[in-house]
Amino acid sequence: MHIGLDEAISIYAQACRAWYGNKAYAVALETAEQLRKRGDQTGATVWRRVAQEASRMPEPICRSTFR
Repeated sequence: MHIGLDEAISIYAQACRAWYGNKAYAVALETAEQLRKRGDQTGATVWRRVAQEASRMPEPICRSTFR
């Protein structure tokens, strides 16, 4: 089974919302910034997309306890 980039971004955004709630956007942007500083522009771009996707999602009813 192949998962495309758009689907992977959606999956990561959903996971971030479950793990971090309203902080998901900030956490994903911080990850993007760390990758950018290391020279990984592609990774930074993907994580900025994860942040955008996470910001559009409603807060999950049940969040993970892994924080």
